[in-house]
Formats: sequence, C-alpha cells, structure tokens
Amino acid sequence: MLTVILLALFPVTFLGAATRLLHHGQSFAPPVAFSFLVDPGDKEVVKGETVSIRVRVEGEPQSAVALSQQTGRPGGVRDTHAPRDT
Repeated sequence: MLTVILLALFPVTFLGAATRLLHHGQSFAPPVAFSFLVDPGDKEVVKGETVSIRVRVEGEPQSAVALSQQTGRPGGVRDTHAPRDT
C-alpha cells in the first residue's frame, strides 16, 4: 500500500530510486544542475549563409561557459569561453 501511495505522489523520484535499487551494481552519475537552451535549435542553412545562434544556460548559475563549434573545415573547431553575465 505504501508503495502505491509513494508512486502516486512522487512518480519520478520513486521510479528513479527503484531503478537504482534494481541495478545496484551500476554506477549512476548525479543529475546536472544546468541545461543549455539553444536558439534556433535544429536549422538547415545554405553553405555560406550567416546564422545567429543564442545559447542560454538554465538552472544553477555557472561561473563560465565553454562552447565548441565546428567550423566546417577538416579538423576545424573553434572554442568560445563566455564569462557569467553580471
């Protein structure tokens, strides 16, 4: 009876805990405290077209954010480090 009540009141928490108990030998990473919101998301563009991309961090404040971007050239990756907005 208690299991049914817990499942009804806290479905996500209860099922997450049950999964960990059933797979006790498996290692589980803690959930991340933030997520990236990217606008425009999935967008197809013509080669050479300019696209503005906006990235916001939602959740626990971070001191800085590092983004990696493929440039379209072989082995071409550009890293961008953005400090936290004040």
